[in-house]
Amino acid sequence: MTTATAADQTETARVALEEVCSGRDLDGIPRVYHPDFVDHVNRLEYRGHAGARQSVGLYLALFPDLRFVVHDQVSEGDQVVSRWTLHGTHRGREVEMRGIVISRFKDGRIVEDWAASDTFELVRQLGLRRTMMLALTRRKLLSGTSGTSDGKPSVTRRVVDRALCRFRRNRACPIPPSETERVRKIQDKAAAGYDRQMNFFDRVLFSGGREWACAHARGDALEIAVGTGRNLEHYPPEVKLSAIEFSTKMLAIARDRAAELGREVDLQEGDAQALDFADQSFDSVVITLALCTIPDDRKAVREALRVLRPGGQLILLEHVRSPLLPIRAIQRLVEPLTIRFEADHLTREPLDYLTEEGFAVDQVERLRLGWVERVIARKPA
Repeated sequence: MTTATAADQTETARVALEEVCSGRDLDGIPRVYHPDFVDHVNRLEYRGHAGARQSVGLYLALFPDLRFVVHDQVSEGDQVVSRWTLHGTHRGREVEMRGIVISRFKDGRIVEDWAASDTFELVRQLGLRRTMMLALTRRKLLSGTSGTSDGKPSVTRRVVDRALCRFRRNRACPIPPSETERVRKIQDKAAAGYDRQMNFFDRVLFSGGREWACAHARGDALEIAVGTGRNLEHYPPEVKLSAIEFSTKMLAIARDRAAELGREVDLQEGDAQALDFADQSFDSVVITLALCTIPDDRKAVREALRVLRPGGQLILLEHVRSPLLPIRAIQRLVEPLTIRFEADHLTREPLDYLTEEGFAVDQVERLRLGWVERVIARKPA
């Protein structure tokens, strides 16, 4: 039997991605894949030629115009490492996803693939609403994690990480940032499309919520995590408003919005977990749809208590853990994805700790099957 050269293996790996995996030549599966082929895709495993078809079908179901483009390849022994970009359209939205695959050869054909992809970027492009819908049907495809029960990286993950380091594209190579910095980066990336995305959720889930929250503000008010400033137009004119946001890109949009509205507001870059304000500085603190993403939400509430004057109010609009089992089950199913890709905790519930942190809860409203919660809590006099 003739032994395949490194050039032959590299070409076969390229054809496998650009022709077979793109769906243009599914009949070519036996030519490039060994009968004992095993495909490791994130957490999934597919075996044999039938498994190869199923693996390709997984992506074709999401992207009918699927196309892989190979950029770099490295060959060593019986393995070829290929860096690729996926191009496709999902329900009218064009996306790109980058990834890497290690192909092991036997008798001139690929007998094993280990693939890892930049699913973070894919989810960012799809948006939260599409991701949540996909998570119900394609959860494992979007889950880019792979590990063992003891929390250590799996053998597959370690192999992929070593290969990614060779291309200087491994996220695991640098020391991981703090959770606060991770959330900041997520918010910065999301800033440009945040308003477009929130238009849907404000209409479907939180209708009237921002107006309700701002209408209860009084005196010297502080908004924590102002985001792009979607609340600014709803505050009563007599409220003296300050606001903080730790995403610089979102803060820039909020400043532009304040200028367009002619709203006088002291906008500052700041961290909800360590407010740069003196004790007892405000009569009201407003937080809307932010405790779900602040890394330490209890610490943020503790800081709100500190800066409130006695008798001052904390006004919350949040999506929370639903008391209804079917809704809660969906939240728990989707939450690992939203935490990873959006830093969004779907099952947090401020009522779990507001009293422990020193607040007296005066008002609670539950809406949208218990998914949405409006709370007014008071700092005791």
